[in-house]
Amino acid sequence: MKRKSNLSATLALLPTWLVAVVVFIGTMAWSIRLSFTNSTIFPSSTYVGLAQYAKLFASAKWLASLHNVLIFGILYVGGCLFLGSCSRQHLTERSASKALSAPSSFIPTPCPLS
Repeated sequence: MKRKSNLSATLALLPTWLVAVVVFIGTMAWSIRLSFTNSTIFPSSTYVGLAQYAKLFASAKWLASLHNVLIFGILYVGGCLFLGSCSRQHLTERSASKALSAPSSFIPTPCPLS
């Protein structure tokens, strides 16, 4: 009886697995395959190897966008850590009773302000 329920559950989830494989993994494989061709706006099947990547990494726009992403990432993470630390400090100092400050003591503190 247990074997039959496992089989029915597997059959019920089979369409989900097929969609996941085709949609996610299939499109990733298609994109990787296209990155090694000379495709521009429309897909092409002419294989050029790593020439597209060499052209990309030599571009000044690529270096500028990489620089911008690094700055944004560092400032975003730093800002989130700073604001989280400030809000934790505010919650622990301004709480009216110990019961209110107990949940805030479980918030990780990357760099305490006190």
